[in-house]
Amino acid sequence: MPTCPSCQSKWNWKQTMKAWVTFDHGLCCPICHQKQFPTRKTRTYSFFLSIIPSMALVLLLFDVPARWAISYLIISALIVLMIYPFTLTLTEDEKIY
Repeated sequence: MPTCPSCQSKWNWKQTMKAWVTFDHGLCCPICHQKQFPTRKTRTYSFFLSIIPSMALVLLLFDVPARWAISYLIISALIVLMIYPFTLTLTEDEKIY
């Protein structure tokens, strides 16, 4: 789970997901309310995690039944959502963004 670089508080899974779905460039710490930004390593890792569910489209190109591809899409998306908060590291530096 991420730790706020300002107040050193550790976020829980719910706080992390709530901050993540705000569609803002920075994530606001729920304790000290300082804006934090994902590190470059986190953004790279997130990119590769997002590729996993999109592989369902590739499965359709290889004549895999649609219900299998949709099942893969749903299961892999849920797994990625569960893993993401554990891979998130934060920084106060906006320049890195």
